[in-house]
Amino acid sequence: MDDLRRRVQHFTAGTWQEQTSAVRDEAGRLLAHVDQHGGAVNVSDPRFAFRRVRLDGMPFSWHSEARSIYTTWRPYAHTGQDPRQ
Repeated sequence: MDDLRRRVQHFTAGTWQEQTSAVRDEAGRLLAHVDQHGGAVNVSDPRFAFRRVRLDGMPFSWHSEARSIYTTWRPYAHTGQDPRQ
């Protein structure tokens, strides 16, 4: 948690250069969540999509789920343009 707070602080202050605000935004959201839940991650929150996993295979839907994660967090990757510009 200290590392996440440090990241947010340095990126926000501009002492660290960021290519995209995704790292700072994600760290900030996680810190807010943990603060709201007594210093822990609420593993029952459906937004995290926690589920049982196996070591010997991926879930059937993993390929479409991975594509969705990638395009949600990097929507500009296909065009080479950062949407903040």
